[in-house]
Amino acid sequence: MCDAVSGGGGQDAGGGPARVLRRTGMGRDRDTRPTCRVTWRNLVVSPRDERSCPAVWRRRMTSPEDDDQRSPGWIRPGEHLCLTFDDDEEREPVLAAFVSDGLARGDQVVYHTDMTHPAVLIGLLRGWGVDPDPFLARGQLRIDGAEEIYFSDGRFDPDLAVESLARAAAGALRQGYRALRVTGEMSCALRSGPERLVEYESRIKPILDTGTAMAVCQYDRRLFAPEQLPRLRGIHDREVSMGLRFDGGLLKIRPMVNPHGLRVEGEVDAATLPVFTTALHEAARRMSGDIHVDVGKLAFVDLAGLRAIIDLAAGLKAPRSLCLSPESSHVHQLIKMIGWDTTPGLRLSGDDLT
Repeated sequence: MCDAVSGGGGQDAGGGPARVLRRTGMGRDRDTRPTCRVTWRNLVVSPRDERSCPAVWRRRMTSPEDDDQRSPGWIRPGEHLCLTFDDDEEREPVLAAFVSDGLARGDQVVYHTDMTHPAVLIGLLRGWGVDPDPFLARGQLRIDGAEEIYFSDGRFDPDLAVESLARAAAGALRQGYRALRVTGEMSCALRSGPERLVEYESRIKPILDTGTAMAVCQYDRRLFAPEQLPRLRGIHDREVSMGLRFDGGLLKIRPMVNPHGLRVEGEVDAATLPVFTTALHEAARRMSGDIHVDVGKLAFVDLAGLRAIIDLAAGLKAPRSLCLSPESSHVHQLIKMIGWDTTPGLRLSGDDLT
């Protein structure tokens, strides 16, 4: 019986595949594997007073009636959400859902850029599967520089920023949109000091409470001091995340936008199997169409991890499928060796998604 695989082949004394092989070519005993320490960070759209943890995530997954509410694109008019992130891989899936959902629902979507050049944002939108041209042409999508909206005399101006939001919300309703959906890169305010930003964030609540607008404020953790973020988070109704990001000692999981799916790095064993299985099923619930799983940097996976992939693929309703990439992956090799490559709903893709 094959127990685990990681980048190598071979036979054991009983004629089966080698029990554990790593890309270094060195054998490894599962009993000596270090315990995986995991850190859960903002796994779902969650209230301020609830800390995310594996048990919370599993509990929410058993409540299908609120599936739509866990999507980053799902936001009520009147809500004021906070998005904190370390990199674009963490930020883009949230914004892709937020923007595309708004355009589909008939909202006017306004994006205030600071660190992201508008031309780059246009390219990102196309990569997210959104053709921005018709929406830009009719004014349903607007991309503005943050300084044009928030600044006067070279400084972040809370009065001007609040007035601009009120005018934009009223204008969206006059033009027949359901509501205004706005997101902004708040890094622009750092050039004038955090107190002005706190004032602005605190003063927009009455505008949002009218139900004419909703907002997601973006905070890059690489730019904001750690002591600043708790106060800023506390001003918002909720903190939002794609809910599929995981950072552990042995395993990393990242959502992908184009194609939709997950990138898995590190090791899947007894310690990380629950996280891996949960991420697979959560991706299948949240994403439409095929689910792509990039295992190119997966250094080790045991038989239970492979079974989790196969079981999910077999449970997908046609024409959906689970696509594994890249073709050269040792995961592909083992699946073929066991004979699971004919599983309905499983597609072994040759496309390298990295």
